[in-house]
Amino acid sequence: MSVSLAPGKTAGLHATAYSDAANTVVDPGATVTWSSDNTAVATVEDKGSTGGVGACTITGVAPGNFNIIATATDADGHAVTSSHPGVVHAPDAVAVVITEDPPAA
Repeated sequence: MSVSLAPGKTAGLHATAYSDAANTVVDPGATVTWSSDNTAVATVEDKGSTGGVGACTITGVAPGNFNIIATATDADGHAVTSSHPGVVHAPDAVAVVITEDPPAA
């Protein structure tokens, strides 16, 4: 699954930091930060994190591919990262209008 946007459009993501390998125990002391590996294609706004859960808003900039990276850092400073792929596609045509030529004189 990936994010698909048009330039100027937004989407949201969230990430949860877990303290166990089975991903069942949320680490309430962890913080989550966000980045984009291709800011010419998509930017990311960090919405903050509380209780081990973080959120962000992605904005499409120009057509191309990107990855959004979430970094969870626990209270001891240990960090892990995860990435989520995305694509910004060319904007769709707004409308197509067909008109008749005026009659020949």
